[in-house]
Amino acid sequence: MKRLIVKGIACLIVLTLCCAAPAFARLISYEGCDYPAGPDIGGLSGGSGWNGAWTKTSTGTFAIVSPGLTYNDGVQNLATRGLAFRGSTFLGDECQRVVQTVGFEYLLTNGNSLGLGGTTNWLSFLCMLQGASFGPTGWFGVNLRRPSVQFFERTVLGHRPNATSQGMFMTNSWVAGGFGAPYTNAGPVVNDQTVFFVTRIIYSSPSTNLRTITLWINPSLTSTPPDSAGTTVGNWPMTYNFGGTTYGYEWDTVALMANAGVMNGRTIFTVDELRIGETYRDVAPRDFEVSPVNKPSNVSPSDGAVDVTLPVTLQASAFSSGAVGDMHQASTFTLRSGNGVVTMIETGGLATVQVPVGKLKPATHYTWSVQYKGTNSPAWSDPSEETTFTTVADGQPLLIAYDGSAYAPTPWPVDAHDNNGGFGWVSSWLGGYTAAGFMRVAVDSPGLMYKFPGADEYLAVTNNRFRTDERGKEWAGGTNEVILAVSRINRQVGTDGGINLINPNNLYGKTGTTNWFSFLARYEEGDQGARFGIDLYNHSVALTGDAPYYLMFGKPGAVETWGMAAAGGAFVTSGVSAVDGATAFLVARVIYGDPTETAHLWVNPSTRTQPMDASALLLSGVPNFEFNYIGVHAASGSTAPRCGIDELRFGTTWEAVMPLGAPPPPIVGTPTNIAPADASVEVSVTPVIQASVFNGAGAGDTHVATEAKFLSGDGIESLIVTSGLVTFQVPAGALRHSTRYTWSVRYRGSNVPDWSEWSAATTFSTLQGPLQLLAYDGAAYGRATNGIQNFNGGTGWAGVWEGMWWNFDAITYCQTRVNVEVPGLAYTDAGLNSLVNTSNTFITSDFGSYLGTDFDIPGTRSRRTLGHDGALHLLNVSNMFGRVGTTNWFSFLARYESGEPNSYFGIELAGDGTAEKQSSRFVIGKPATASEWGLQAASGASAASTVNALSNSAFLVARLIFGATVSADLWVDPLFEADPPATPSASLTDVAPFEWSRVGIVSHGGAKCALVSIDEVRVGESWQSVTPFVPEPAMLAVCGAALAIAFRRARR
Repeated sequence: MKRLIVKGIACLIVLTLCCAAPAFARLISYEGCDYPAGPDIGGLSGGSGWNGAWTKTSTGTFAIVSPGLTYNDGVQNLATRGLAFRGSTFLGDECQRVVQTVGFEYLLTNGNSLGLGGTTNWLSFLCMLQGASFGPTGWFGVNLRRPSVQFFERTVLGHRPNATSQGMFMTNSWVAGGFGAPYTNAGPVVNDQTVFFVTRIIYSSPSTNLRTITLWINPSLTSTPPDSAGTTVGNWPMTYNFGGTTYGYEWDTVALMANAGVMNGRTIFTVDELRIGETYRDVAPRDFEVSPVNKPSNVSPSDGAVDVTLPVTLQASAFSSGAVGDMHQASTFTLRSGNGVVTMIETGGLATVQVPVGKLKPATHYTWSVQYKGTNSPAWSDPSEETTFTTVADGQPLLIAYDGSAYAPTPWPVDAHDNNGGFGWVSSWLGGYTAAGFMRVAVDSPGLMYKFPGADEYLAVTNNRFRTDERGKEWAGGTNEVILAVSRINRQVGTDGGINLINPNNLYGKTGTTNWFSFLARYEEGDQGARFGIDLYNHSVALTGDAPYYLMFGKPGAVETWGMAAAGGAFVTSGVSAVDGATAFLVARVIYGDPTETAHLWVNPSTRTQPMDASALLLSGVPNFEFNYIGVHAASGSTAPRCGIDELRFGTTWEAVMPLGAPPPPIVGTPTNIAPADASVEVSVTPVIQASVFNGAGAGDTHVATEAKFLSGDGIESLIVTSGLVTFQVPAGALRHSTRYTWSVRYRGSNVPDWSEWSAATTFSTLQGPLQLLAYDGAAYGRATNGIQNFNGGTGWAGVWEGMWWNFDAITYCQTRVNVEVPGLAYTDAGLNSLVNTSNTFITSDFGSYLGTDFDIPGTRSRRTLGHDGALHLLNVSNMFGRVGTTNWFSFLARYESGEPNSYFGIELAGDGTAEKQSSRFVIGKPATASEWGLQAASGASAASTVNALSNSAFLVARLIFGATVSADLWVDPLFEADPPATPSASLTDVAPFEWSRVGIVSHGGAKCALVSIDEVRVGESWQSVTPFVPEPAMLAVCGAALAIAFRRARR
């Protein structure tokens, strides 16, 4: 953080925060209900840190009542002011207010909302219930929402008695929960008692896909309370699935809820002193930390002033205080640009200050406020009401926005979205979805460079580049590869320095103005007929996915040269190849007219001097457009190509997007893969890797290191680094049998620290190995009552658990649930040998929920895609299991708990997608037509054993043999032996051929399906692979060892 001491102004310190995390935490938003008493909260806009006023979303509303709520921890008082909000109307009071997040970009997701992984939010409020009868329904508290994207609550804080069906708490408790997240108790509700409700949410903790939430009821105000004094839930997901779409738990809106439901207004909910911050101290200020100094007001520049000249002089009202003898000791002036760049000026007791030269930009919109501190208290006054002014444009060349992709490379499955480097932007890079999955753009090394051919000059560049990629993901945080036709990200450009170019819609494209763009681009591999480059649009890719653009620069579709394309299909092309692998420097100008725009494009300009218009490619008649997003994209009819995009600039003139750079250092030549040859099969798992000879970076360069990367079909990457070798053997254990790998190498020399570019990738497949366990999941998760969707434990899977949807009709549907319960199931055979198992068990649920309404569910399913690594020899030409001539083995524990006895339940095999979300291709468990364990085909054909499936738990082992037809055998509660018993418990033959890719937990049948526990799910290639056991003589030794380990852990 910079500190600038300026002479001539007493104690002046200037702090400039360029949208980065500050060195101190701050209060984000505060609402103290400092209004007169009245019947309606709607339209009130007091407090601080909000984007707009309170709005009503229902027929009811919150009222402002007296007195306000207070809190004393036994020693100290919470700082409070004003009155309180109260809601009690029948069928629901909800009022919402949007959080002002400008200046807190380091806390925001790519959707510009709170909830970014690795960040922490603190929230607090005072609340009280009166007349609570703890009936079957109701909803009282503070909810975190993002209504612009999806209407469900992100997080619920307060009291929700109708959530008993979703969580493990009594109905008379203060709770936390959310859609698709577990609820938990935090403390009992006592009528007429005010509580201080404090919450901390840590995103992507304890793992990337989980959140940790801790709640404290009535904590001490002295310091941050310990976790042990609160209630912590450590397995809240970071995402949830609704309607087949994955959403994050990010939020940007606070809602006050008082939904009395069938309690018909008997319950009254009062809430007060709502705070959002970065630390406990932010949200738990004590009364002595409130200043007696009166809130100042802004005087000059006047609110809304335009064309204010630089340097700017800020003037505020005179100092005044409610404390006798209080004198003006210090002032803090805070300015925030339209892009969210915050400049803070701290002075002595001054009401007027001149902002130092260079701290503010021309043609920029600023919002400012001031705080005073007196000699009688260390606390600052409330900030003045914010006012705005706009600085005058000075006509000088100005680079408005820049990103040189100076980020760390992003190996699969990491991608570029959420990166926020460069300058001049008001969002991070945003990712989005096509119908098939989440689009991915990578960051790769090295960056692109350009030498002007007509001069000994180079364009200024950084180190890495953006690279489009055909490999998308099922969701933003996922690891399951989905091949996509489009690879795209975009980013919202700011207005700092360009306010004179903005139209009344606050978008670029103002008639009579000109915009300039430049970037480097290079085709690397893939579909040469695809479109790629940069695009201009007025929506986030997070909302539009692969929707059209207004104007793009790069390579239009169906041609092979650089050019431009406009909305509607009009395009022009140059004579310069865009698919020869050479780096091109593209410079574009857009002149906004009425009713159309005119665009020029220069490809590989000879010098940094602006050439004549006649040398440019011209696209006239471009349909009139306005924009505020610039994107990187590649789009194909089938598979997105890989292309590099780098050094993206947007400015006011040719000179602004043409900075001079230093000559690049020499680079190491890109190697070429030699062996194994591309598409080789039956390759050893310890193959000899050979690449081309080392081509050094200048004279005397010696080969010092080689790095090879092997990416499996399931997205598992293995890296091997050697000394300066072009031939080496992969060590044992790095690669798997029967797995398809894509591999590349790169070299590093002694002259420069940078690696070469990766060689062009080639593939090989390893030979089949010993029969093995393919996949396993023993339900080793924490207790879960709201479904296992997005859980990803166990081994051998290519994706997370997915909860299937049950459709009652075309418009009524809900997500079914499989939960996790304790303890797990166990099995010991007649010889006292015990199945190897873990802790908990899966259990089906007979209800689902939609729009807050619970439904009885006839069928519940959760499915998971089996990985292909280690199983290539089992896959057919469609990359599905069920290849003719192969055998699949399955085992699991099962127990009927209660409910519909005519359901079929157990483990199912299913295909991809959601087309068969209410049916199974094959079921191992209890058929619908029997009360015994057995097998059931998709046709309804079944075979049953003699073992009752409606009493006691069972260990089921099944074998499916795929031939001209499919035959299946089932063993129920077998002995653990080297081979399966000669006679199965049940057999089913002549099953119609089928293929499968996902294993599911299923219970289906009746108005409400049966509740069934399923545990220790295994898929393998042999009897031995799915029947691991602890021999009886070893049981005591194992127990003793476990006790010893537990003792040692306890001592630690």
